[in-house]
Amino acid sequence: MKKYELMIIFDSQNDSAVETTEPFEVLLKSHDIKVESKEDIGNRKLAYEINKKSEGHYWNYFLEADEQSMQPFNNELLIQDYLMRHLVTIRS
Repeated sequence: MKKYELMIIFDSQNDSAVETTEPFEVLLKSHDIKVESKEDIGNRKLAYEINKKSEGHYWNYFLEADEQSMQPFNNELLIQDYLMRHLVTIRS
């Protein structure tokens, strides 16, 4: 199993950060990805507008998963409309 770091940006205008992450965490569990820790970074100004929005709510996740489960998970993140952006990196 490899260790990954995932940075995600949600729309900052949603009501609650916890409510926003619930469908995302269900997606993690459905792909058998273990969350080692997560950090709510909070609202930040974006470097450029995304969908006419200038702020986003940032979360940083530290994950552990098989390589075979990360590719389908990453592909599924691309079609989620509640995410503004995401980036998955391998931790060493």
